[in-house]
Amino acid sequence: MQRLIGFVLLVVLVGGGLWYWKGKELGFEPPRQLGEVGQKLEDVALAGKVKGALELNRRLAIHPIEASTEAGVVTLRGRVPDAETVALAERVAGAVPGVRQVVNHLKADPALAATTAAGNDGRTAGERLDDEALAVKVRLAFSLDRELEGSDVAVSVFRRAVTLGGEARTPAQAQRAEEIARDVPGVGEVQVVIRLRGQAPPAEATPEPATR
Repeated sequence: MQRLIGFVLLVVLVGGGLWYWKGKELGFEPPRQLGEVGQKLEDVALAGKVKGALELNRRLAIHPIEASTEAGVVTLRGRVPDAETVALAERVAGAVPGVRQVVNHLKADPALAATTAAGNDGRTAGERLDDEALAVKVRLAFSLDRELEGSDVAVSVFRRAVTLGGEARTPAQAQRAEEIARDVPGVGEVQVVIRLRGQAPPAEATPEPATR
């Protein structure tokens, strides 16, 4: 009985896929909602591919680079040690199949050079893969929530601890992102550093002149 049900579900999925793509060939546009959901799923999958490509580069894997996508456009955020690493991340992300454009918001921070010299961030290869898989699940949960439409929340994970950055349109949207992230299986603690759209990022502290 279970095999029969599985077979029927497979037929329905395959038939639906054929209907969708055949309809596109004949000029038929599927319902707008279906197209939006499909695009969101494609964006989440593409973000996962980009993060995977970054994780497979030994010079980039040790840095918590955030990657989000929208209609094939990838946005990179985070801090890396130097301008050379900024450029390398852009090249690696741009080479991933399906990426149309890379918007590079990475910042060069010389203070991270010591971490780079150490060679890793303390995680094993397995921990990195687990963290990336968890980040993909959180992004997928965001993409399937109506209240987060129009937001640009970035997700990074370190040993199951999730950090939410990027932008939200309203405080309620930022709170909703936190709630969803906490409910994703496998997530440990959640840190929120989301800023509101149009709000300038916190200014870096300027060292005070030494007194004599």
